[in-house]
Amino acid sequence: MYSNLLQSSQQNPRRLNSTTARPLLIITPFHESEIQAAILRRKKLGLQIRVRSGGHDYEGLSYCCKTPFIIVNLINLRSVELNLEDETAWVQSGATLGELYYGISKKRESMDSRQGYAPV
Repeated sequence: MYSNLLQSSQQNPRRLNSTTARPLLIITPFHESEIQAAILRRKKLGLQIRVRSGGHDYEGLSYCCKTPFIIVNLINLRSVELNLEDETAWVQSGATLGELYYGISKKRESMDSRQGYAPV
């Protein structure tokens, strides 16, 4: 599973075949408390930490480090909650732009969304 997760979420394919150090561990938390635990544990072990969210990472910087490191991949923290009265949204860090737009379109066709574009 480690290799599949590492390869599936890397945006820059040259990192897949490079000699750059690979993470010792990839953590995919389901709750914020698991992130806190990972941060405290990595500090005790003297490891660096890289965070991977739903956004793009063209340079692949979340997948490389000169010292031993772990990745916290936020792929499971991707909920999108919309408030139609306020016309606001609460979006977790693991959500992609496409998931946000899909959530908006499901709730209300006329809800305005300021859009950005980046292939994610």
